[in-house]
Amino acid sequence: MKQILLSFTAILFLGACSNTKKTTTVKDLSPDNLYQKWDLVSLNDEIYNVKTDNKILIDFSQQGRVSGTSGCNRYFGNFTTSTTGNSLEFGPLAGTKMACEDEINQWETKYLKTLEGVNGYMFNDNKLILTTNGSPVAEFVQSNAAPDELTGKWELYYITGPKIIFSALFPEEKPFLEFHHDRSAFFGFTGCNTLNSYFNNKPGEKLFSEGVLTMKACPGGGEDFFMKYFREADKYEVSGDELTLFVDGEAALKFKKMKH
Repeated sequence: MKQILLSFTAILFLGACSNTKKTTTVKDLSPDNLYQKWDLVSLNDEIYNVKTDNKILIDFSQQGRVSGTSGCNRYFGNFTTSTTGNSLEFGPLAGTKMACEDEINQWETKYLKTLEGVNGYMFNDNKLILTTNGSPVAEFVQSNAAPDELTGKWELYYITGPKIIFSALFPEEKPFLEFHHDRSAFFGFTGCNTLNSYFNNKPGEKLFSEGVLTMKACPGGGEDFFMKYFREADKYEVSGDELTLFVDGEAALKFKKMKH
């Protein structure tokens, strides 16, 4: 996929005032629920199932900023909501201009065009529904994209459990995890093998998918300990340049953010 240019183009979204919503089976929740990342499920009743690392995603901040990916390009701008009711209006949005595959381009065009007419939102079974004059036009679920604070490359410096010198566990290279903005897929290294996995944002479940490893034989034995805690991690915490992964409330793996 070849990038043609990174200049921004303004995309004006004309948000009309919200009419009365159709509230059958719909649960209107606090606007605070809006302020997170959401992955597109369907657009005008058409299921979004394109295979690409760049999902169609929308992210609302409490500061009135909206951003996301439209399948290929990134977009960003402002939005406003009412203190009562569920009106939603987008201000002028800008986006990158990159060349993408035809199928992705088609979805991107339909998505941005649909957003032009959005003037409301509502929640239904923990899904976000964007509406035009009370009719659903886009359905989203809570995003599995890695949180922004995880974006970057993190190198392991502490592992709980084994009473072995850390450098002996990883005699060649230290493990690391590398997360990318607005993507659930991420890359890692166990100190010996490469790792491909996905972030999971579902409460009560493990943080990461099982992951796929290469099959190189590893010296030191550290990989087994690393993967054990990686697979069982159920909580994370970022404090400054330090990332900690927890297992059942215990700090199991600690990383330092690497400088590029």
